[in-house]
Amino acid sequence: QYPDYIDAYLRLGSIAKEKNNIQLSIELIGDALKINSKYPNALSMLGSLELQSDETWLTAKEHFRDAKDATDGKDPYSWLQLGNWNYFAANRPEKKAPKFEATHREKAKELFLNVLKQNHGNMFAANGLGILHAEKAQWDIAKELFTQVHEAASGSIFVQVPDVWINLAHIYFAQGLFQQAVKMYQNCARKFFYNTDATTLLYLSRTHYEAEQWQDCRKSLLRAIHLAPSNYLLRFNVGVSMQKFSASTLQKTKRTVDE
Repeated sequence: QYPDYIDAYLRLGSIAKEKNNIQLSIELIGDALKINSKYPNALSMLGSLELQSDETWLTAKEHFRDAKDATDGKDPYSWLQLGNWNYFAANRPEKKAPKFEATHREKAKELFLNVLKQNHGNMFAANGLGILHAEKAQWDIAKELFTQVHEAASGSIFVQVPDVWINLAHIYFAQGLFQQAVKMYQNCARKFFYNTDATTLLYLSRTHYEAEQWQDCRKSLLRAIHLAPSNYLLRFNVGVSMQKFSASTLQKTKRTVDE
C-alpha cells in the first residue's frame, strides 16, 4: 500500500539481520536508499552491516560520513558509528605501524567525546570511551565509566547492554578482583543470555582459573562445551584445569574425601 515507506524496509532489514541473513538485510536497506539516498538511518544501518565484513569494512566509513552529513552533524548515532569504525580500524589484524593504531584510537576517543557533548547520557559512547581507557590500562577511569553506564542501564527496562557488564567484569579481572569478576560474569550470563552463552562461560572459567578455583573452572568449561560441542579449545582448557587441580591436590598434606 505504501511502497515509499522507508522505515518498513529498514524494519524488514533488521528482522533479516536478526535471522543472520545479512545479504537480504543489505538488499532491503538498498531498496530504502533507492527511495531516499540520503536517509541517515538507512546509511548508518548499511555501514553497520558493512563493518562486519572484511571485504566491505572500508566502505562503511563513507556511509557513516554520509549519514552525518545528511543531518548536518546533528545525528549522534552517525558520530558514534564513526567512532566505532576508527576503533575497529585500530584493531584490525593486518600489520600496521603503531602510529596508525594510535591515530585511530585518538580519533575514536574524539568522536565518542563529541557524542557525549551532544548527549550526556549516551551509554554506548561512554562504553566506547571506557574501552579505550581500559586498553591503556587506565583501570580506575575505565571502571568509573563502565560503572556509570552499568547503573544507568540497570535502571532502564528498555536498554540491554550486556557488553558493559562484560567490560566491567574484565576490569575487575585485570585488577585481580576475581570474586567481583565472577559475580559480574554470572549475573550477565543469567540476565542477558539465560546461561546459554559459551563465550561468557569461557570468561568465567578463566577467572576461576586465575583464582585457582580449579573445580569451578572445570564446571564452567563443561557447561560451555555442552553449548558449543565443536569448540575443541574448550576441551583443551578442561584438560588444563584438571591437570592444575590434580597437581594442587597432590601437593596438599590434607585432602577431602572428594579430592
